[in-house]
Amino acid sequence: MTETVAAIIAAHRAGTMTPAQTVARSYQRIRDHNDPAVFISLRDEKDALAEAEALASKDADALPLLGVPVAVKDNIDAQGMPTTAACPAFSYMPAQDSTAVARLRAAGTIIIGKTNLDQFATGLVGVRTPYGIPVNPIRSDLIPGAATNFPSIVADFRLEWGLGNRATGQLVDLAPTPVAALGRDREESAEGVRADLEKHLDRKPDVSHMFIAETDAGEPAGFVHLLQTVDFFTGAANCHISDLAVAPGMDGRGIGARLLVHAEAWARRNGCRFMTLGVFPGNERARALYERHGYGVELLRMAKPLN
Repeated sequence: MTETVAAIIAAHRAGTMTPAQTVARSYQRIRDHNDPAVFISLRDEKDALAEAEALASKDADALPLLGVPVAVKDNIDAQGMPTTAACPAFSYMPAQDSTAVARLRAAGTIIIGKTNLDQFATGLVGVRTPYGIPVNPIRSDLIPGAATNFPSIVADFRLEWGLGNRATGQLVDLAPTPVAALGRDREESAEGVRADLEKHLDRKPDVSHMFIAETDAGEPAGFVHLLQTVDFFTGAANCHISDLAVAPGMDGRGIGARLLVHAEAWARRNGCRFMTLGVFPGNERARALYERHGYGVELLRMAKPLN
């Protein structure tokens, strides 16, 4: 069965399905799937159902993800469940939610559990973990693949959404290469872009937000990296597109345009007044995309090489 997060939220708002019923259904699918290696920690069903039922007393309009069950990769803190990164010796009880989990809870989601992963999320194959190897739901003769075993989660019991951190290298490899610019070496500029992206993926500052487009097979098709900024002239909240990239072979499929639309929708929801970006003068293709979406020149940055 194919079911989107949007469809689940719509059913909750229409009253054709309650958040508690959706959560109960997820737990039943976990039991039916019967693969103990998918979750490292699974929340008690009664507690999750009680939280889902409590949503009825809240303002549904203020909860954009009303009652959506969510799985969290077990190297991301979720209060009430240990964080192990698939390493028992590393295990600890977090004092609070990570920023991402806190925002998900505030949006009305129900955290179900913590998923298995390659130890410290560095294996990329899904089998380097002492907590068992999840079964590949598509072909049982193959490994699950990926540093997080989300294919097993999504394909089999439809947990609806999983929160993970795609391995840094996979995204850095997609970083855009700047065109030649005044007084700048192209490869040196490209390395600067990659280093900045790697820094944000590693440090995860609160103002930095990454959205990834994936193929049906779960491979990265592109990404957009946003930074929350403050307007120099007014002090208002703005959003800056730091990077937008499409994977090789994915050009011409509208992925860049969809990432741009998603970024703008996110910025509006978060109260941003302007969306800003930078583009090198010679990058006519990127400039044409931005102009089609209503972007225009606001300020011109001028430079002069001094040596």
